[in-house]
Amino acid sequence: MTSLTCFRIRSDLSSGIGADFDDYVDPDQRGATSFGPIRARNFTAKAYVLPTHPHRLPWADFVTSGFADAVIDTAGSPSVLLIVRPRRGRRRSRSDPTFAFTFGSSGRHLLRSNCYERGFGLKAALNVMYPRQFTYGSRLRSIDSKQRGPMIMRKRQQASSVTGFDTFGVNRLRDVLSKASGIPADVNAWGKSVTGADSFSLERELAFRELGDLCLQIDAAFALDDYKEQFDWIDYIQPVTDPDLLSQLRELLVERLRSQELVDIDLAPPEILDWEHVSRFQYSFERGHNPTSGGVVRFDLRLDDWIVGLRSRNLLADLTHTRLGSQRIFAIERWWRVSALVG
Repeated sequence: MTSLTCFRIRSDLSSGIGADFDDYVDPDQRGATSFGPIRARNFTAKAYVLPTHPHRLPWADFVTSGFADAVIDTAGSPSVLLIVRPRRGRRRSRSDPTFAFTFGSSGRHLLRSNCYERGFGLKAALNVMYPRQFTYGSRLRSIDSKQRGPMIMRKRQQASSVTGFDTFGVNRLRDVLSKASGIPADVNAWGKSVTGADSFSLERELAFRELGDLCLQIDAAFALDDYKEQFDWIDYIQPVTDPDLLSQLRELLVERLRSQELVDIDLAPPEILDWEHVSRFQYSFERGHNPTSGGVVRFDLRLDDWIVGLRSRNLLADLTHTRLGSQRIFAIERWWRVSALVG
């Protein structure tokens, strides 16, 4: 079985037939090595591999202090971003989609921020689990939801067995459904489990040469509106896509940050974190200033701290949307730093 997770590149970015594969890669990931592109039966693909150099695990010293003869190997785990452009006909058309498949702990962070369609995987997964001819039934295993307010509250609920949506008690007027996992109505076509959020995940038998067919299959599922039979309310809150309105909102956000008008603005991870592993955070402008720890670390995300840090480095007054987008917040695991972008 092959486990696959993919993102759908935004249509306004992928419609250009001559667009470069590299346009979808985070420019900060300069250490990645590219391979291809290669041309298969009905798709073209290019891979980006980010190696992780073997390093001594910080917790190894603790273990070997008690067991001097213990041998603990150094650790290294590469990550991959695979960009796939399927085509329906002999030649690629402007309506053909582009997908990004991610592998490894940092594969998704090789993908350039905001180049993929938000909520794509959730809608595709719901369409796969609840097609119109099979709208109701016990199909869900778990859901993630988010409640917006003075403080952002994220919640993950997992049922002991597959069940219907109403079992989870989500408030459809207040909560935002952000992720769902369950059993497809057609397990022969999709495997025994799918998960949808911004990305779409599945596990099934697949040969590499079949990637183009799979992309078109996923794209067809995403294009359906079957989910509206039971989940039409997830469309009540949608990401802003109008370029003019988006530009206005960005300028307003930057203006309020510069003037420190922080009411109803908060800083939060974009997804549920496993606090058993993530112990602290680090702002990109505070990395490397302390040689003994690799930089200043934070045990919580606070917008006030972030603003103070920018101001102390003379970065706040000249803040623009472009410069705001270049700021990173890293999650640091209890035993080793991860490259995951969390904000």
